[in-house]
Amino acid sequence: MPLTTVPDPPPFSKAGAVPKHDPAYIQAHYPSYLQLQLVQVFHRHGERTPESIRFTSVVPKVWNACQHGNLYHRQFIEAMHRYAHAHPATAEEADPHRPPQPNSFVPFRPSPEQGMASGSAQLHDTKHPYLGRMFMDYAKGKVPSTQDISGEKLTAASCAYGQLTDIGRDSLTRLGAAFRNIYVDQLGYLPHLHTNPNQMYLRCSEYTRTFESLHQLLTGLYPEYSPEKVAGTGPGAAQARKPFTIHVRPRPQETLIADLTCPRLRQFFKSTMSQSSLVIAPQWDQFLESHVYPSAIGKDVRAIREKGGQYLQTHQVYDTLVALQAHNMPLPRGITPATVDKLEKFAVHEWMHGMVRNIPYLRILIGRLMNQVMDQMRDKILLDRLPSKEAEQLTSGSCPRSDNDHSHPRELKLSVWSGHDSTMLPILAIFDSHTDQWVPYASNITLELFKDGHLSAIQRNALRQEGEVINEANSKRTTDKFAVDKALSTTDTSDFFVRVRYNDDFITIKECAEANRHHPDMGPSMCTFAAFNDVVRKYIPKDYRTECLSLEN
Repeated sequence: MPLTTVPDPPPFSKAGAVPKHDPAYIQAHYPSYLQLQLVQVFHRHGERTPESIRFTSVVPKVWNACQHGNLYHRQFIEAMHRYAHAHPATAEEADPHRPPQPNSFVPFRPSPEQGMASGSAQLHDTKHPYLGRMFMDYAKGKVPSTQDISGEKLTAASCAYGQLTDIGRDSLTRLGAAFRNIYVDQLGYLPHLHTNPNQMYLRCSEYTRTFESLHQLLTGLYPEYSPEKVAGTGPGAAQARKPFTIHVRPRPQETLIADLTCPRLRQFFKSTMSQSSLVIAPQWDQFLESHVYPSAIGKDVRAIREKGGQYLQTHQVYDTLVALQAHNMPLPRGITPATVDKLEKFAVHEWMHGMVRNIPYLRILIGRLMNQVMDQMRDKILLDRLPSKEAEQLTSGSCPRSDNDHSHPRELKLSVWSGHDSTMLPILAIFDSHTDQWVPYASNITLELFKDGHLSAIQRNALRQEGEVINEANSKRTTDKFAVDKALSTTDTSDFFVRVRYNDDFITIKECAEANRHHPDMGPSMCTFAAFNDVVRKYIPKDYRTECLSLEN
């Protein structure tokens, strides 16, 4: 069977590089003696429009970059209405004033996770006020009237603010195709057809662009969908394809974006941003005077800078300009690509200066999400180690189940979390990798859990660490915790390994470069599970609420 073709990005692309591995690379980096147990993916949404109006004298107020996305808007609205009608206790009727972007055919089922607080988990995004009215007309089946925004006409391709564009959709489809090439075609790890929903755990934030991005990734991963094939009635459709359940959490339980109700997190944010701003403020102001204020956006940037006070607002300036580049639109007069690159460095410093390896900060910023990641890995190891009957009694909270999703850790093969740059940056900060650049659109961090059943006794003894267990006090489970912890405390993990890939490169975590902390043949990029667990568990809060309320004087 031919390998899936992974298309090249456009020459102006600002998306992260997708992994392209030819057979020789696969043979060298995925030898047959390594058994892939679990793949976990975090990705940023694809290219989008700016989140708000900036630089209106030179930047279009209306971005006509969503032709294909808007084509399916009515289908998406209708699906959300149907789901809200069928599940009145868990979802509110979709608000037509909040235009969720549309979807290609791949079927989906938005699903609040089991154990999440009751209430609405509604997708939303920012928008043009007139676009909301236009989309409301679409939802009612009416042809919308043409609106006018300061002389700029709305068309069928007009985007909302912060909306995933057609270019962004293509970037995520390309990433999905790359995963299919690797994990379906070459490794045979994932099945050729999606017929078992229990093999995947899929989640996005409440922002529509992350749902849309995940949807497009699935389109690339499993492209051969049609209504007939889903029903199993069309020619050549021997098996019905199953819909994908995409989990969306209500804001109080959300872990893909910062919990701004946490007082300690707000304190950390203000403190670290103030410190980093103080460090680079002189260079920032000098750069603005020499490179930005003389440009066509100088007046607007000066107003942003003055309004920001102690905060430099570097990302506000960078965000709109990189969005222009990502859509092959001209930069404002006086702004060059080199200027945008320098703006990126300032934005990275302002946001990342106080984050890298900052254990207390990262524990409450991203620790709950990493706890779920580690729980999934631990479950895989326990299910491999425990006797069958005992293993089946283990029920973990790492793979939440709703009424329509009966996935079990034993069957789980792929987890995907669709998030934001603010999701990806803290994870990279934990690994202290690629912290000198902003996370490009559609970037991905992929964790691979392997088992090596061919290590010699001498090798395993060298890797084994006495007392190293995968028992975590903060790992909350729904079964007899004592029994689970007892099993965990006696588990040898010396033949399990974790590798991290960022976009198209494997990264080396410095702790894993130490002796006996990585695979003896594959090198420092493949951590022992024990070493990887040692790194990550420091960033998992034992009691999130207590740490949130623990303010420093």
